[in-house]
Amino acid sequence: MADPVDRRLWGDRSGAETAQGSAEVAPDASDEAREGLRRAMRRAPSPVSVVTASDGRGEIRGITIGSFTSASLSPPLLSFNISRDAGIYDLLARADRFALHVLHEGQAHLSDRFATPDMPGVEQFRGVDYRVDAQGLPLLADALATFLCARHAAYDAGDHSILLGRVTDIREAAAGKRPLVYFDRSYRRVGKAAQPASFDPARP
Repeated sequence: MADPVDRRLWGDRSGAETAQGSAEVAPDASDEAREGLRRAMRRAPSPVSVVTASDGRGEIRGITIGSFTSASLSPPLLSFNISRDAGIYDLLARADRFALHVLHEGQAHLSDRFATPDMPGVEQFRGVDYRVDAQGLPLLADALATFLCARHAAYDAGDHSILLGRVTDIREAAAGKRPLVYFDRSYRRVGKAAQPASFDPARP
């Protein structure tokens, strides 16, 4: 069975169970397609990030995500996907703001913590270095980059939702730190720059 981070980033690979909770359902074409997508996506390195949110009344939660993107520069928008069965889903659905933290290579423990399924929000943040801003939003300390966002839009996407946030502030760590990367079911560091080989254009 995949580890919690792999399940959180690329989906649960465990077999479907019957009402008795034991026998596995035989895979069909859609199962094979899902597994194929997971296998292929594991070949694509991705930055590891944690999204945090609050309901403004004391409830706080976070979740590890495997990808995000800049959706627009004007206005400045970020987007990421969230599974409908994630513990933070309902909170994000009603939250006006959230923070997206890009982790550096020394923060793999934070990725593990926020990828652990079914952990209450209070337990998620126990022992974690963070602060709460004036609006109650939890902000992780020392992230490589932190994007503070106001909720902009949400869209259905199969078993996930796509969330768009309008960036209201950006905070960056001191220079010299490298991002934490997830590749082929393990954490990786960014290495030396790759030098392209010489290329001779094909002739007709």
